[in-house]
Amino acid sequence: MALADVIGIGASGLRAQVVKVATVADNTANARTPGHRKVAAETTSAPAGAGVATGLRHYISSAGTASATGSPTDMMVSGDGFFMVSDGKGNTLLTRSGNFAFDAQSGQLKNAAGYALMATPNGGGAPTPVQLTAEQASSLKVGADGTLASTDADGRSQALYRIPLATTANPDGMTPVAGDAFQPGSASGPARTFVSGQGPGTIRAGYLEDSNVDMATEMTDLVTSQASFMANFRTVRMGIEMLDVVLNMKR
Repeated sequence: MALADVIGIGASGLRAQVVKVATVADNTANARTPGHRKVAAETTSAPAGAGVATGLRHYISSAGTASATGSPTDMMVSGDGFFMVSDGKGNTLLTRSGNFAFDAQSGQLKNAAGYALMATPNGGGAPTPVQLTAEQASSLKVGADGTLASTDADGRSQALYRIPLATTANPDGMTPVAGDAFQPGSASGPARTFVSGQGPGTIRAGYLEDSNVDMATEMTDLVTSQASFMANFRTVRMGIEMLDVVLNMKR
């Protein structure tokens, strides 16, 4: 192993700790983002003593705590499962971010990321973005079974949609996309739907799921990453100083 290898190995350690601190920064920034999933930097030994390699792990299936909001269009999943949402480009994504609100321009229920809630029309069929009038949106109620209903001028409740929940064989294998949403793929298996309360999860209206970030853990990780960064920095500096001695032996 040459001196250049010492420098390269130390540099790989520096890169790993930079990634680690970046994930801590992302987690702490989103500690109050509903439905946000923690990201962690995981390291493994690089082949042939070449230092360390870094990858990211998303804690998708780990749940956060519930916070009451009182808004009928705020929803969370108690247990396992995800809301189905449309990105407006023909893609169906899964999310735990249930902070939905009526968008008067489109007539849809959209969360903070702009994804439209999908549900099955009361007459049946495939899930589609929920479409409402302003009058319907003013008197919405969501049942534990996912029934989305509104009350007419005579006080009669009318079921409009049934909100399904979805899951995959391996939720942690889904691909994260912007806005705390996830795309099922080969690592997760295809999405399969189920009725709220008749599967692993149940819809709770008037609540939001908090981020699953634990601030105490993040602060501990930040301190240990800083110490590791400084240790790797000293390794790189020592390697450079030793290399400098070798290169200047003739003087």
